[in-house]
Amino acid sequence: MEYEVLVRVWEKRVAEMYYDVARVYDSERRFPPPVWEDEERVEMQKMEVEDRNTVIAHYRDIVLDPEGKKWIIEWEPDRGIPILLSLEGEIKEFPDEIEFRGYEVIGNIYEDPQLLT
Repeated sequence: MEYEVLVRVWEKRVAEMYYDVARVYDSERRFPPPVWEDEERVEMQKMEVEDRNTVIAHYRDIVLDPEGKKWIIEWEPDRGIPILLSLEGEIKEFPDEIEFRGYEVIGNIYEDPQLLT
């Protein structure tokens, strides 16, 4: 049985983002990690949460919490969970779907690096 995952792809060579790229996986294989990277590209899965503006979040998005602090959505491979990473290096658990509605996606680390300052 096959299943489809929608990802966003950052092509490093041309510094361009492609959205809603379908990847098909065989259910017999291991599920792909939410963030996958090689020398040419970075693939980031969509998350099943919306921010306060109904924008669907992706891994490696930059978000503002309700207090106005910036965080990056990352994947913690050792624990197998999404996390938030502050610009100062602080780590916290990713909020649940209801709590995330108080956050705002303001960009991503590839297309909007100026937001990381």
